[in-house]
Amino acid sequence: GDVIKEGQVIGYIDQFAAGLPIKSDVAGEVLKLLVEDGDPVGYGDPLIAVLPSFHDIK
Repeated sequence: GDVIKEGQVIGYIDQFAAGLPIKSDVAGEVLKLLVEDGDPVGYGDPLIAVLPSFHDIK
């Protein structure tokens, strides 16, 4: 598992021949990719499973 940051670009979605960046909405460790390259996806579909990191919790 790669570690990602909130707001980090984690991939691109092809839409009408344009690559739209997909940004992570959480920071943490990538546990699993939920789609394969070329799979069709819809708005709101989960793309990766992430174990969130909670560094700010005291």
